[in-house]
Parts: sequence; structure tokens; C-alpha cells
Amino acid sequence: MRLLTYNFLQCPKTKTFPLILEPTQVETIETEYNKEFILRMIPRLDWNLVRQVSRQFAFGELPQVAPKESTEDEETFRLLHKMLLETHIKEGVLKSQDGTIYPIKDGIPNMLITQVNDE
Repeated sequence: MRLLTYNFLQCPKTKTFPLILEPTQVETIETEYNKEFILRMIPRLDWNLVRQVSRQFAFGELPQVAPKESTEDEETFRLLHKMLLETHIKEGVLKSQDGTIYPIKDGIPNMLITQVNDE
């Protein structure tokens, strides 16, 4: 699961966002740099969550406000590309605020809610 995907996941049970990410295996898979894609994605991202994940994964501090134009700091766009598109969570868990746990296995988050019938 790319960190970009993480920014869009919410708990299917409670509809709460964001989930708490606890990775146990992280992998970097290099991809061709695409500044225009990053620029188009920025308005769709929860910028506070992006900044939090940047600190959690030791990418460094991002600006308080999301960049809006391609003329802004190139280093920020490259950092966002590396973080959002090249960083993959292979194993770990996502936790909702109510304690529901969603496992990540082989890079795929299992967001299905298993209900137990008490009959």
C-alpha cells in the first residue's frame, strides 16, 4: 500500500478518518518522478496528515501550507513524490479510533468488517 493510498482510507465501520498507521515492514520502490501528478494530487490530500506521516517516516518537516504552484520549492515536490508514491507499506496494521484493527498483508489493507453472528 502506498502512503498516497493511506491518505484516503477511512474506517468502513465508523467512517472516521484518519486511521492510525502502524507499519512493520516498509519498502521503497522507485518510480519515475512526476511533478505534475503530485501537483494535481495535493488538493485532494489531507495536508495535516501528510505532514504527520512525513515526520513519522522521518522524511522531514514539510511546509505548514501545501504548495500550490509548480514554481514552488522543487525539493518539496521530490520529497512528496518519494513519500507518497515510492514508499510502500508491505506489512502492518491500520487502527480506527474505536480500536478496530485492519491488517496490511503483502501491501494490501484488508478493510472488510467481519461480523460474528451470535445465533
